[in-house]
Amino acid sequence: MRVTRRFWLALAAIGCLLRGGGVLGAPLLVAGAVGLAGWLLTMQVAFVRAVSRLSDELTVSQSLDRSRIRTGVETTYTLEAAVDSPNGHLPLSVEATLPLATRIETGRTPVITLGGSMQSFLAGG
Repeated sequence: MRVTRRFWLALAAIGCLLRGGGVLGAPLLVAGAVGLAGWLLTMQVAFVRAVSRLSDELTVSQSLDRSRIRTGVETTYTLEAAVDSPNGHLPLSVEATLPLATRIETGRTPVITLGGSMQSFLAGG
């Protein structure tokens, strides 16, 4: 989970509520800070659970159309990714890293955003 602007704003709000509750002696402000901190912690725990579940449900496979590749010969590279869960999943993309000598002939980048399950492209070495 990346630290975003929403996270920093939530922390700032918690700090302001705690400081205001301490200065003004208002327990309601402290209760608001505790509730906001609880929400923030709950969101982080939910994210960790979703990522843990995703690591078990994600299947990624890649293949070439031939076992040996020679320089100057076109080769089809296939990258497949699928999630076994019928429930919604986190936004996810899979990116293939190809050798430096590879040229992508079809113009598509080797990135899959799950929603479509398969994308393939030609790569010539």
